[in-house]
Amino acid sequence: MAKVPFLSTLTQRARNAYPLIVSGVRRGMSSRAIERSIRRAGLPINRGEDILPIIRNVQSLEAAGANIKFIGKDKIINTERLPPAITRIRRNYSFRVKIIGTDPSGTKTEKIITYSTDNRNITPRMIEDETLELMNDEQRYGFLEDMTATVEFGMQRA
Repeated sequence: MAKVPFLSTLTQRARNAYPLIVSGVRRGMSSRAIERSIRRAGLPINRGEDILPIIRNVQSLEAAGANIKFIGKDKIINTERLPPAITRIRRNYSFRVKIIGTDPSGTKTEKIITYSTDNRNITPRMIEDETLELMNDEQRYGFLEDMTATVEFGMQRA
């Protein structure tokens, strides 16, 4: 039996507010502060039915997916332990990679790239190396020097 992505289980108003709730969670806002900001944006929302379940889900997924930081760079990732994606993803596995580099003006720049793959025998170093290789496409990502990549989060298809 296939797993159902978390977003599919939410009401339409919760799906509409989802990006705002995730942003609030990542900034450390309380559920009441998130509710106020969503209401100010003009969206109807119910804290108990809509906001709290999303906050709990996002926090648990972030904690589980962030454990990838503790895997040795050359160890194969146990993809079975990755949390399920909250939406339908094309590939079996998706990873959030933070890129830090220097732009042509000399300013430190940080970018977040999503790396997706069907390869279950992958290491954090392989993900980082392939992401850095992709970042060399100036047309798509701009130009950065002295880039470093760090895998921050991983998830598997729901």
